[in-house]
Formats: sequence, structure tokens, C-alpha cells
Amino acid sequence: MGQTSDKEAQASDNLDSSAVFSTEYNSIMIVVRWKYVSLIVLVVQNTALVLTMRYSRTVDGPKYIASTAVVLMELLKLTVSVLMELYRQKGDVMATLGTLWKEILENLEEILKISVPSVLYTIQNNLLYVALSYLDAATFQVSFLH
Repeated sequence: MGQTSDKEAQASDNLDSSAVFSTEYNSIMIVVRWKYVSLIVLVVQNTALVLTMRYSRTVDGPKYIASTAVVLMELLKLTVSVLMELYRQKGDVMATLGTLWKEILENLEEILKISVPSVLYTIQNNLLYVALSYLDAATFQVSFLH
């Protein structure tokens, strides 16, 4: 009787370890799948961005000012960010404003640190439009983004 319970316990341990292995394997496979999904989405997004920007800059008709497009995109991102914070605060406008006040105005040193890369990013976005006005999409994709 003692041997049977030892064998049952060993079989139970084997089942537990295979279940753990299976769970870990499934978790790893999900991460790997998301990695490739993210890669594909980024490739499609960047390609579509370049093609759309190139088309909009070369189509006949009145041209838009590139800096206006950059400013509008940044305002759109700001709006989405504030709406996400509002959602995170469960619709509480005062809590959202309090968070924005605390993170922006009370953290002035951090804001100044962030401002340097953000100004460089804005300059880069303006240069993207200039480059796409003069280069074809394939040359731009190979030379500018890599």
C-alpha cells in the first residue's frame, strides 16, 4: 500500500511539473506571438505613414505648411493623452486637472529635462516633411529612417 501511494505521489508531481511547463510554454508563446504582431504592425504603420505623407506632399493643388501638420499632430496626441488620464481617473475632471498640475507645474525640473528631446523631435518631424517633399518614398524609407 505504501508503494502505491509513493507512485501516485510521483505521478502527481510529474503531472504538476508538466502543467507548470505547459503554462510557462504557453506564456512564452503568447509573448513571442505579440512580439511578431507588434513588429508587423509597426512595419505597416511606418510604411503607411511614409506613403501617405509622400502622397500628401506631392499631389497637385495647394500645399499645406509642414509645421502646421506637426503642431496639429502634437495637439491630437495631447488631447488623446488627457482623455486617457480622464478615463484613468474614472471621469473625474478635477482629479485629472490635479494630476496634470502636479505632473507638469510642480515637476518643472523634469519638464525642462524632457523639453530638449521634445524640441529635437519636433525639428525631426518638420524635416521628415521636407525630406518627403524632395525624395521618393523608397529612398526616404531606406536613407532617412534607418
